[in-house]
Amino acid sequence: IGARKNCAATDSYFQRLEGDLHNLYPAIGEVNADRSNYRYSEWNAAPGMYGRCPAVVDSSSRRMQPPDFARGIVARANLYMAERYHLRLAQREKTLFELWHERFPPDKLECRRNALIAYVTGTANPFVEEACRARGLIIKLTHAETSALDDTVRRLRLKNGS
Repeated sequence: IGARKNCAATDSYFQRLEGDLHNLYPAIGEVNADRSNYRYSEWNAAPGMYGRCPAVVDSSSRRMQPPDFARGIVARANLYMAERYHLRLAQREKTLFELWHERFPPDKLECRRNALIAYVTGTANPFVEEACRARGLIIKLTHAETSALDDTVRRLRLKNGS
């Protein structure tokens, strides 16, 4: 069994890290597969390798340039994961993520997503939360939303036997 599969099967810390909702985002499969474990970067790449998706992967230099709209999200997810799980970021990466976090602030949708995840898991991404607060994007979930989330969590627990 490969290292990642072995950790996913046997290591509860890795399972928590891998399943953290603040780190899980929908992605185009081909882009995600091509990115592999390449470092995020920013350069004057011309998008076009994935049709209308403006991401760029350079396999020769093992780097990936996310589109502008995703850079803040990528930054906040990586900064959160590094802080929450004590993962080491190279200084160059940390600096880049801090820059993207500032240059590409969260929008209302990212703020709402953070509030929903925080309600379900009890843990907010502080990088998102603080930036949302600074922009006046305070999200208050409605009773209908929290009831729907509670029902969904209850059904999932019943389905999984927990």
